[in-house]
Amino acid sequence: MSTFYLPSSGAAAISPSSHSSWDFDSSAFSRKAAVRDTRGSTAMTTVTSGNTSSALSQYAGYQWVYGPIGGQTISGDVEARVRGRDNTFTNLLSARIAIWIAKPDATLRATLYAASSAFNATLWGTTYANYSATVTVTSQTATNGDYLVMEVGMTRENFVDVTTFSMEIGDTNVSNYMYFAFTDTIVLAAPSSLTYTNSGQTVSAGAAMTNMVASVTGSVTSYAIQTGALPAGVSLNTTNGTISGTPSVGGSYTWTVRATGEGGTTDSSSLTMTVNATSKAWSFDIRLR
Repeated sequence: MSTFYLPSSGAAAISPSSHSSWDFDSSAFSRKAAVRDTRGSTAMTTVTSGNTSSALSQYAGYQWVYGPIGGQTISGDVEARVRGRDNTFTNLLSARIAIWIAKPDATLRATLYAASSAFNATLWGTTYANYSATVTVTSQTATNGDYLVMEVGMTRENFVDVTTFSMEIGDTNVSNYMYFAFTDTIVLAAPSSLTYTNSGQTVSAGAAMTNMVASVTGSVTSYAIQTGALPAGVSLNTTNGTISGTPSVGGSYTWTVRATGEGGTTDSSSLTMTVNATSKAWSFDIRLR
């Protein structure tokens, strides 16, 4: 089972447009964020609709992106919880959800749950409250490197008077977190195709090397030296994999970097560097008598 808590901030890896099954404009999802799979503390953020009247349905929306995920089939039930209120008086509101799989280029791979009123025509009061619903998704298969997209939108069902409504995203009180809880376990993509820039470079001892920068497909939780050793004065950033520094000892060096992903999956890449020892200049004072 995978539960995704929906924060108010955090840059999404991709920026997909609104799901094609929504019946309102994609600008509803101008707010985007990366989801997290652990609870955290974030500042409160609200998403508020414009004024609504009998002639116009307004909306508020939020979109979250998780991934890249591994090649897997996603099926079963999803419990969604939203948090919101009407800003004027108790009113009939609908919170809609949509869940889909996006390709790495942010276009649609497959629809798991088309946008619909999972919380149909519910009386929303003027104070924030939590509302939950469980839906069954259509079984779909993701390709390694795809992304899971979860969307929430709100529309007003009753147009008696002008009002606005809001959703509340992120809360230091964990009991108020919005979330999507899947009965399936969503697995991040395993790291693959790990490569580095500037491997094989030659540098003089005492001079700064050109950084070796990692590029990898999939999700990486940490980097480490698997075999061999870095030159003295050179270090590996275990978070992003960058190798940098000023080598101090001459020699030919070979080492292997291991990238580790979720569940212990790994990929590796071998690198080399030649460090030329610094030549010493000698001076002699010769006097003839």
